[in-house]
Amino acid sequence: MKIVIAASIFPPDIGGPASYSKFIAEELVRQGNQVRIVCFADSAVKTIVPPLEIVRIKRTAKVLSHLAYALALWRASAGYDVIYAQGVVAGGWQSWIIAKLRNMPFIVKIVGDYAWEQGSQRYGIKQSIDIFQQARSLPWQVKFLKFVQRQVTSKANKVIVPSKYLAGLVEQWGVEKSRIEVIYNSFSGSAVGSAEVNAFKQKYNISGPLILSVGRLMPWKGNDILLTVWPEILKQNPLAKLMIIGSGTDEARLIKLQDQNNLQSSVVFTGALPHNQVQIALQVADVYVLLSAYEGLSHLLLEALAAQTTVIASDIGGNLEVIVDGVNGYLCQRDNPDRLVERIGKILSAGENSLINKSAVEQSLTKFSSEHMIAATVLALQNCIKNQR
Repeated sequence: MKIVIAASIFPPDIGGPASYSKFIAEELVRQGNQVRIVCFADSAVKTIVPPLEIVRIKRTAKVLSHLAYALALWRASAGYDVIYAQGVVAGGWQSWIIAKLRNMPFIVKIVGDYAWEQGSQRYGIKQSIDIFQQARSLPWQVKFLKFVQRQVTSKANKVIVPSKYLAGLVEQWGVEKSRIEVIYNSFSGSAVGSAEVNAFKQKYNISGPLILSVGRLMPWKGNDILLTVWPEILKQNPLAKLMIIGSGTDEARLIKLQDQNNLQSSVVFTGALPHNQVQIALQVADVYVLLSAYEGLSHLLLEALAAQTTVIASDIGGNLEVIVDGVNGYLCQRDNPDRLVERIGKILSAGENSLINKSAVEQSLTKFSSEHMIAATVLALQNCIKNQR
């Protein structure tokens, strides 16, 4: 097969979508396929990093950069079999148009509701993601994003999602169930040496228990809940530290909350860290907490389980497809902070005597293997090409 991957970001940019695009591209090439990548970057350059050909479009004024991206995608797709778009806006609508012009198939991967995310960040949307699906009274910008989202997914030959929860959302956008395929994400852990662990502890002055949160700092991620209950956790565990890894639009508000509660000495904001540093943090942490108001399927949740770090996750979305409460981790209601404090206290009191069955954790990760994800993605691409001919 000859495949064009239309990505929003690609390494050296960091983040789950960038890591996924690189991983799947390299695996497709390893299996004998040809792959070209079109992505946004800080500078425009065409590079060949064997075995990948990468066309990078500079992030400039939105309209100009998106048009430049569409032109690059047109050129890159010449003589190729299929376009695999990583999202609906940055790469998705361009893939839809180019595929139509070239009479070629395209697949789009959906990892969240882009219209809801942008609406929550920029346009004052307060509804939960589930209520938002039926909302009618919205700012025109959000209505436009919902329109683009529905158009791209409805025109795609196949829509790939990483969880059954997201499959349900996409179906509400008007996409036939037969064209939606759930392919669970895989995860990539890495071995961490004791020297790296000790250096990390020394750098961040960690001498007691560590509670960890990792991800984009967005309003729906739930870090404000952690900061609100943190004084109560400190009463039980005075040496505990809370580490929040990531950057985003909610950072200023969270730091203000930290200052209001005088938590400067026990709460650490690291900003975004490279993947290897996140892996070390997961090894150091006693508890990994994910309190999002919605999750499609979290890579970090899988990586935390693989690192044998005790997990507490909100009982929503894709989290319910990963965590079985009390078996391989714990589920927590976002509106029950007392229960969260109690649960963290019990985990820290147990110390090395883990309350979670490690064999149950390992068993729960089998359906998220990279082999399964790659095989299912290859089959979806092959069928997409076959059905177009």
